[in-house]
Amino acid sequence: MTTPSLAMIPTGFKAGKLYSVLPEPIYGSELVTNGDFATDTDWTKGTGVTISNGEALFSSTPSGQSVQQNAVASSLPNGTLAEVSFEVLSRTAGTFGIYFSGTLVGTIASVGIFTSYFTKGTETSFYIRALGTTTGSITNVSVKEVIVGDGDFDVTRATTATRVNEQGLIESMANNVPRLDYTDGGCPVLLTEPQSTNLITYPLSFGNSYWIKGRATVTSGQAAPSVDNPTSAFKLVEDTSTGVHEVYNGSINVTSGTTYTSSIIVKGDNRNLQVVMASGFTSNFCNFDLTTGVVGSNNGILNSKIEEISNNYYRCSVTAIANANSVFYNELILIDSATSPRYSSYTGDGTSGVYIFGAQLEVGSKATSLMLPITEGSTVTRVKDVVNNAGDVNTFNSEEGVLFWEGIGLGGITSQMSISQGNSTSNRIYLSYDSNGRILTSHVSSGVDSFVFTFSVSQLTNNKIAVAWSSSQITLYINGVVIGTDTIVTPFPINTLSDMKFNNGTGNSDFFGKTKQLKVFKTALSDAELTALTS
Repeated sequence: MTTPSLAMIPTGFKAGKLYSVLPEPIYGSELVTNGDFATDTDWTKGTGVTISNGEALFSSTPSGQSVQQNAVASSLPNGTLAEVSFEVLSRTAGTFGIYFSGTLVGTIASVGIFTSYFTKGTETSFYIRALGTTTGSITNVSVKEVIVGDGDFDVTRATTATRVNEQGLIESMANNVPRLDYTDGGCPVLLTEPQSTNLITYPLSFGNSYWIKGRATVTSGQAAPSVDNPTSAFKLVEDTSTGVHEVYNGSINVTSGTTYTSSIIVKGDNRNLQVVMASGFTSNFCNFDLTTGVVGSNNGILNSKIEEISNNYYRCSVTAIANANSVFYNELILIDSATSPRYSSYTGDGTSGVYIFGAQLEVGSKATSLMLPITEGSTVTRVKDVVNNAGDVNTFNSEEGVLFWEGIGLGGITSQMSISQGNSTSNRIYLSYDSNGRILTSHVSSGVDSFVFTFSVSQLTNNKIAVAWSSSQITLYINGVVIGTDTIVTPFPINTLSDMKFNNGTGNSDFFGKTKQLKVFKTALSDAELTALTS
């Protein structure tokens, strides 16, 4: 099969960056002379700037003064993409700004390496300028033409978020760090999720008075499937009385007509678990068998799920729609059988129970990754993952190609990924899961859809999807089957597609789900190759 021009299989990452396997970037020759400031030559220095010992020193340099080398701009062809970088060795005041003529490429106000990309127009000068009175030093200034760009994605998320790591432990990831998640075992997937809020303000501290105990006690300091909170599970233990043995909270207001999902991480110790969503909901409950890892008896729910994390810990979730504005009761009830009725009553033995960790209640039809506060006592919000800006015009072929994706959708929300012409929806190939559980794809040229295919499929199971286009037709393959083919009325002009994004092309309808692999081919594939690719 033809080698893809872009291939992202989730493996390597750092803060702000998700690495792709292909393409490997190719650069032109270095355009900066004496970029390491080995000598006091080649640069025009402004007031307050000196060069010595391999550094350009800014010593209370007035705003607007700079080091300048105009030959860089004149030697870079107009219309080409350039990689621009320099290193800040020290800084105590002010900001460094890097410019082509009057066009600001970027700024840095801390020690570190600055790297950005700039499409050269008619600019005739190149300089690094003090923005505000600036004290510090820089070195290793570099400008190179990008002949073939890399396929790495930029990743932003302005809050921490959790994943399940390779050891099966829940781990908090810092702001902007991609989440390579091992929840399903085997190879990791890229986990991207929308913004959500955990409405439970004490998701760990079941000993707090926020949680009310009924014919049961809780014991702290239990081993938990967590890197950050390794011994913060509690054991919920039944007493010896006859009745319902439970822990619950009743301090959250729910809104009629809104869908909520309650989830809890739990491990059995001679007992199973019943989750009841009460007050504001009608007879909603679900039993979970913590020995076999399956959902038991249930009633009045939209959906439920049980998935193993590690060491016999399961994450159990229940989704239901509130039918009244009310104070919600989230109840975790011990049961002696996975077929027990709602509010099952029995005589406890004083020792059996379950281990509980990480309670969560959120708006939506699916449990998202666990959201844990730094300090308990208030709700915590995880903002959405944004993944975009892979490749360039050399990575994609506007005249023909294939976009292939494998993974699991989030469900219940519209999300898209696209190859587009910059930050635009006027020219793009896109693939979408809609909120009704359908897969959609289209070829949009000059703002006009050539055709939109729709196909209903389970978003919550793994799918392999390929969109193939040429100058005359578009075809959708799903799991080895041709879903549809249609004529393209207006083909893309040459060199139109330039950017791969996990959104619709303009930053809206971000793609949420679990991505196992993503590939783009610059050349057409045969029907047999496309069938094999998606089977």
